[in-house]
Amino acid sequence: MRAPSSDPLSSESPGRSTPAGKPRGFDAQVLGTIRRLDDAAYGPEIAQALERDAGKSVSRGALYTALDRLERKGLVRWCIEDATADRGGLPRRRFESTLEPGARVGS
Repeated sequence: MRAPSSDPLSSESPGRSTPAGKPRGFDAQVLGTIRRLDDAAYGPEIAQALERDAGKSVSRGALYTALDRLERKGLVRWCIEDATADRGGLPRRRFESTLEPGARVGS
């Protein structure tokens, strides 16, 4: 069995929380990115910002797994926004942090 990668942007990174419930690793990066993007925190934009900041690609599976973990922990919520013509009539999921402004992210 292979040990998980220490690379926080690897799809193998566990991205779990510390015992106090604060996210660490990739989850902390995702949460911090959502907070920074504010009203523009959609999946593709989150991935682009993470890739730009780290200079590495982010798999869709790793990103959405982290988003699901953060939602289960109550650190992120999402809403469906109306469909637009430029998206072929498809709605978008916008993510937002549930943390108070100024709260620290990560360990």
